Amino acid sequence: MKDAAKSKISLELSEEEALVLFEWLCQLEKKQDPESSTFTAEEIVLLRIQAQLETSLVAPFQEDYKELLRVAEQVVVTSAYSKRGPSDQG
Repeated sequence: MKDAAKSKISLELSEEEALVLFEWLCQLEKKQDPESSTFTAEEIVLLRIQAQLETSLVAPFQEDYKELLRVAEQVVVTSAYSKRGPSDQG
């Protein structure tokens, strides 16, 4: 296995996908036990992704965030279903 500190990958998301993912990660964080001082490896990775998204996104800090999120969710869902092939419809 490569040295984990040097080995990295990049993910590409649309702005809408990033916004939806950020909100989902925020909701997960709210459900965490505030008394817990330890995190699983998965939780650490998700918190790091959330922090990266937070530094990249502008929408969460805008007054109309809820509306921007609603539109982003619609775009993501519509996009996913419009790209389905005939064998995916069921």
